[in-house]
Amino acid sequence: EPKAEQEAFIEKLRTLFNEEDRNWSHMQYVQIVVGETGQEDTDIFGSVPYAALYALSDFRDSLANQTLPGVNLLRKPLSKSSVATLQANGYICIVPSVRKNYVVAYPQNLADKAETPLHTFSNQRLLYEIGKTVGNRLDGYVGKPTTVFATSILVKELEIYFQNFVSKGILSGFELS
Repeated sequence: EPKAEQEAFIEKLRTLFNEEDRNWSHMQYVQIVVGETGQEDTDIFGSVPYAALYALSDFRDSLANQTLPGVNLLRKPLSKSSVATLQANGYICIVPSVRKNYVVAYPQNLADKAETPLHTFSNQRLLYEIGKTVGNRLDGYVGKPTTVFATSILVKELEIYFQNFVSKGILSGFELS
């Protein structure tokens, strides 16, 4: 019976990682997409179109409720209760959308969720990108003597960089020290 198979599958996924496993630091980098998509006679795991969406979208954009590229069929749609169970356990689910065909309902990683806005998946993407950009910029100063002139140029560059996020409404403010 397909419904019993799906319930067994959901239960297996639900118990695959316990709370201790989800507290491992590397779980913040693990994303598992549930949903077998396809076209007429081709099965594609949901992770393939999700990876395309992830790679093609700007790091400032939320992936939630975004059309999955190339997905026009969901082989075994999940019930609402199954989606809720999987999402509560850190999984990403592909769901049908009336206006957007198929979308990612709630992008996230498998790490245990903290209750702060900084731990939402879209904010983690933003913080990672900011950290990478600022780190790359600061790398040019490693091993060189610091001067007031060089420091003032760097501070000005960082102010411009962060002010760009403020003007676009991505950050509410910043402080450099």
